[in-house]
Amino acid sequence: MIGYFVLAMIASVVMLFMAVFGLWAASSAVMTNPIALPTMLKSMMVYLPAVWMMIGVSVLLIGIFPGQSSISWGYLGFSIFVVYLGRLMQFPDWLQKTSPFAHIPQLPVDKINYPTLFIMTGIAIVLMVIGFIGYRKRDIRG
Repeated sequence: MIGYFVLAMIASVVMLFMAVFGLWAASSAVMTNPIALPTMLKSMMVYLPAVWMMIGVSVLLIGIFPGQSSISWGYLGFSIFVVYLGRLMQFPDWLQKTSPFAHIPQLPVDKINYPTLFIMTGIAIVLMVIGFIGYRKRDIRG
């Protein structure tokens, strides 16, 4: 599982960087005053704790409840649905806050809330550690 985990962590950073770089390159090509690359990179960095929380949920489910690991895909779909359509469909605020993506500041409009990002990163680490401990305790032979 460590191999998949390392790949997921690397891919989370690389894919977000590629998306931001692509958006920056496209905006630089068509806008007279594009958003600066450092600003866009900050926007990418605030999304990493939420992505890592989703990886943490997956690791936890694989490690503790291997038969229920597909729940992580359902939670990802739920998170995207609630965050992007929550205001439109007038979902309650508490329901929107169940997604890690709801706690991400909208840069450059909002300010970065560092304590929230550190707490999300800490929760992601705890989920991952519990998942790895559960995985090691399972009766798996290689």
